[in-house]
Amino acid sequence: MAQQLKDAGHDTDTIRAAIFKHIEDERDKCMADPIYFANIYGFIIGHGSAGVIPMDTASYQNEILDAVRSNKYTICVKSRQLGVSTIMVFYVLWFSIFSTGKRTLIVAHNREAAQEFITKVKTAYEFLPEWMKPACVLYSKDTIEFDTKSKIKAITSNPHAVS
Repeated sequence: MAQQLKDAGHDTDTIRAAIFKHIEDERDKCMADPIYFANIYGFIIGHGSAGVIPMDTASYQNEILDAVRSNKYTICVKSRQLGVSTIMVFYVLWFSIFSTGKRTLIVAHNREAAQEFITKVKTAYEFLPEWMKPACVLYSKDTIEFDTKSKIKAITSNPHAVS
């Protein structure tokens, strides 16, 4: 974008203003729509040797995001390996970045699953453009806290999990 404007003969101030406007527009689009956020700025660890790949949501994942966003208490009956946890990673990250003082608790069946969820959130966060990332004030195996005062914590399920 900057090079195109430069090639078109625009001065530095005009280029800077266009870049800031683009960033502002993108932040607004992401803030308004977690699906846009996931598809445009989301990266996940692919299967096997695929490495880190761009997120490309399926229609049922979009439906899940819409349901979770519009209904505080959403129950999803699903089978394994559908990418529901993966899409929830982006919802949780989106919710934490574009909200202030929100707490998200992930309850997993064991420690490994809880830490794996946090690892997925960290991967998605690390691949965001710098201008979108809030600063992290806590970045541990089971917790991420942003300077937005929003916090994501993953724990194991047990009778005292939420106490």
